[in-house]
Amino acid sequence: MGVVGFAAGLGLVAAGALLYAFSGKLPPNPFVGVRIGYAYVSRKAWVKLVKVSSILVAALGAVSAALSLTVGDLPGLMSVGLGSVIITYFLIYYAERVGEEESLRTPAKQWEVLKEVPKIPPPAAALLIVIGTAVVSMLYVMVNYPKLPEQVPSHFGPDWKPNAYSPKSVAVGVTFTNELIILAVTALLYYLGWRKPEALYKPWFDISTYVKVVNTLYIVLALVNMLVGIGSTTMIVYALNNGMPSWLIISFDVVLVALLLSVVYLIAVTVKAYRRVRVSYPSP
Repeated sequence: MGVVGFAAGLGLVAAGALLYAFSGKLPPNPFVGVRIGYAYVSRKAWVKLVKVSSILVAALGAVSAALSLTVGDLPGLMSVGLGSVIITYFLIYYAERVGEEESLRTPAKQWEVLKEVPKIPPPAAALLIVIGTAVVSMLYVMVNYPKLPEQVPSHFGPDWKPNAYSPKSVAVGVTFTNELIILAVTALLYYLGWRKPEALYKPWFDISTYVKVVNTLYIVLALVNMLVGIGSTTMIVYALNNGMPSWLIISFDVVLVALLLSVVYLIAVTVKAYRRVRVSYPSP
C-alpha cells in the first residue's frame, strides 16, 4: 500500500468535493477554481466550469488513491501528473465551447474583450532552453544508462546526499515521464499564449499587465524545464561518480532562486491587479 499516494488521492477527492459544494458561491478569482479566460464570460459559465473541474479533480484523486492502495505510491503519484495534463487539455477545449455558447445566448462584453487579447509568441531563448534542456538531459541519461549500477539515487536531501534509492529502470522511467509531463504542460501554455491568448487572459489584467504576466510565465516554464533537466542529470552524475560536483549544485540553486523570484513576481502582479479590479456577476 502506498501511503503517500493514497493520502494525496484522498486530498484531491476532498478538494474536488469542497470545490463543487462552494461552486455557486465562489467568486471569480486568481487562485481557486477554473483560471481559463473563457470561464469569465458570464457567471453561469464560471459556475458550470468550476463544477466540471471539481468532478474531474475528485475522479483523478479516486484513481490515484486506488492505484496507490493496490499497486503502490509510484503509479498513484504518476497518475496525478499524467491525469492533470489530460484534464487541463480537456478543460481548455470544453471552456471554449461553454464560453461560445454563453456569448450566443447572452452577448457578453467579456467575450468581446477576449477577442482583443494580443497573441504573444514565446521568446526564441525560452524555446531553446526548453528544447535544449530536454534533449541534452534525456540523451545524457540514455547514453549513460548501461553504465549505471542496478540501484541509483532517486531523491536527495538538503545536503545533496541521497536519501532514497530505486532500481535504475524505475528511476529512469520516472525521470523520462516527469520530463514529458513538464514538456506537455509547457507546450500547451506556449501554444495558448501564441495562438489562443484568450484562454490565458484574466479580466483583472489590462493588456499591458497581461503581456508582462504571459512573458513571465514563459520564463517560469523555461526555468521549470531547466530544473527538471538538472534534476535528471544529478541522479546519473552521482551514481557514476559517487558524489556531486559543486558546479552542478550551484547551477541547480541559481535556477531555483530565479524560479522562485519569477513566481513571487507573478503572484504580486496578479494580487495587485485583482485588488484593483474585482470581477462579479449577478447570481445565475
